[in-house]
Amino acid sequence: MIKTEEERVSYSGLLVSSALGGAVGTILTLVLLFVFAFLISEGKITESLSETLVTATAFIGAAVGGAVSAKRQGKGVLVSGVCGGIAFMLIILIINALGGSKGAVGPSTLKLAICAITGGGFGGTLCSGGGRKKRRRRSR
Repeated sequence: MIKTEEERVSYSGLLVSSALGGAVGTILTLVLLFVFAFLISEGKITESLSETLVTATAFIGAAVGGAVSAKRQGKGVLVSGVCGGIAFMLIILIINALGGSKGAVGPSTLKLAICAITGGGFGGTLCSGGGRKKRRRRSR
């Protein structure tokens, strides 16, 4: 069966949506990390929670990035959300590789990757919505 133009998946649209979602998620993650760093430096939060806070902010950022990607894409919200999470993870890995002496691969890289992909999928499924179905009047 040949698909019409409306039914075809736009891979360039998916790529742009994923990149935008990854960028939004990265910005949100950095803002949340700055807030938590300030709270730790002020003594409001103990320093032992820092690894947990990094994991939580990575999940939240990937979820928001996946939701942005899925909202922008419209169809295929789970795939779009996961792609947004993967884009988020790649952006974080690039930033990590440019900034540290250890390189991009550290002890928490696998945890970050799992948080990014599952967070993106979670954000994408939040945008599935279900919506209201249109009712059709029956003809008499």
